[in-house]
Amino acid sequence: MHNSIAEVFADIKQFLPRPKDESHPLQATSFKFKALLTCFVIELPLMVLLMAGISLIQQTGFLDLEEHSGNEMMRLIPLWLIFIGGVIIIPFIEELIFRLLLKYKRNYILQVFYDKNSKGAVEVDGLYAPNWWVANYRWIFYAFAAMFAFVHIFNFGISWKVLLLTPILVSPQFVLALFLGYLRVRHGFIWSFFLHALHNLLFIGIASLAIDAAVPKETVKNEDYQLVIEEIPLSTQETKTQQVFLDSLNYGNYPGELLLSELKGIPRYDLRIEDKKIKDSRFNIRMKTYKEGLSPDSIALVTFLETYNLELVLDTVASSSYYMRIADTSLFESVVAPLQDGEVTGSFSRRPFQLEIDSQLVSNTAKIMSGFYRTEIVYDSDKDGFLSGEFPRSFNAAKRKLRSEYGLEFI
Repeated sequence: MHNSIAEVFADIKQFLPRPKDESHPLQATSFKFKALLTCFVIELPLMVLLMAGISLIQQTGFLDLEEHSGNEMMRLIPLWLIFIGGVIIIPFIEELIFRLLLKYKRNYILQVFYDKNSKGAVEVDGLYAPNWWVANYRWIFYAFAAMFAFVHIFNFGISWKVLLLTPILVSPQFVLALFLGYLRVRHGFIWSFFLHALHNLLFIGIASLAIDAAVPKETVKNEDYQLVIEEIPLSTQETKTQQVFLDSLNYGNYPGELLLSELKGIPRYDLRIEDKKIKDSRFNIRMKTYKEGLSPDSIALVTFLETYNLELVLDTVASSSYYMRIADTSLFESVVAPLQDGEVTGSFSRRPFQLEIDSQLVSNTAKIMSGFYRTEIVYDSDKDGFLSGEFPRSFNAAKRKLRSEYGLEFI
């Protein structure tokens, strides 16, 4: 076993610097299987090293590789279909395109146009091939490897930076192509396909472990509050959760844009988020305050923006602004639940024709209404409590209801 692997390794060292269209003299299946495993063991650490180098470039901030098409597929396509396509179908098609023709014996296209009786024909695997095929085979081999690597640049979002760094970004695919080409030429087409499939199986398997996994991005713990921000880069779940308490909040699996709009208290369509990573990712935010007077949503919003170096930009400007104040204290106190110790869950729902509020702080209700009615509303009172109710789409009608049923007025 050891001698066989050493022989394969020596054959690879001899073949790759000067490739020749020659099959390996040993054609036993067991030997080919050892060649497959040897190539896999050699190319895998090389791939990891090259990808680590690419990751270092990304960490410098010069290049953002979050728009890789693989990430998009992992979000949108069922995992079982990704495995079938990525491990069987795509490798087979790519091997047909980039490796099948490396053997003149299977290069039917070239055979159609070449006259075997032409002067200078050279025998290759029992067939007569043109002399230039044999003389320039090394460059033919490398050209197919380079083409295979280059097509993978389209996995990235194309920009001048990506094009500038193309040789580096596709270097892992070029290395893989060299070993696939070796197996195809020396041991047969099916073995290059096996290596390609095994390679993709490993990397897709690793990527699948990241699906719905929360990555900690920021943790703050001090005497005033505790805050945790987690990013879910590859979320396949549509369900999101929201809990708003008097002294804490909890958002689970929340889309980035929607999360920012909730924390800011404005409509999602009034935000302009240019960071694709924020748009595509989902987030968990958990916060608990230990000091009175702290606003969990304001602290969470500021920390989130600082963590991702974002600036909140509004697409529209509110047409007007209002202060919401208590006009009838006795009415207000009779319908608004007083503040109490312990956590009270609040929620709200935006419907096409009405806004439903359930046990939300009046101060938070003002923010929610700001988003729903596209108007800046500021609660101007030290007295707070929990409000519930259904409010119509018409802002004027909602103002009348708040005045007559809750004792709140707008100025």
